[in-house]
Amino acid sequence: MLTLITHVLRNQWMKSPDRPSFLAECKPGGKYDGIVGIYRVNESAQIIGVYDKEIIGGLPQSLQWIAHNGAGYDQIDVLACKDRGMSSSSFII
Repeated sequence: MLTLITHVLRNQWMKSPDRPSFLAECKPGGKYDGIVGIYRVNESAQIIGVYDKEIIGGLPQSLQWIAHNGAGYDQIDVLACKDRGMSSSSFII
């Protein structure tokens, strides 16, 4: 499936070593500038923490949605997403 959609999507793995680096890479001209969606797994919380108001506020303006792979919404500040007009979801694979 991924092979079929690579002409319209760019897969960008998060390799930021810590929270400040991730936020810096979200700024205009940074590594994550222009992304429209984030698929988050629990392991990323060990590196950058939860997607709280600080993280949500620092994400690229192009971002439209965050999908968290896990049970519940304790990893995403849903109200901060709503305030930015972003969608958020939580699901278990």
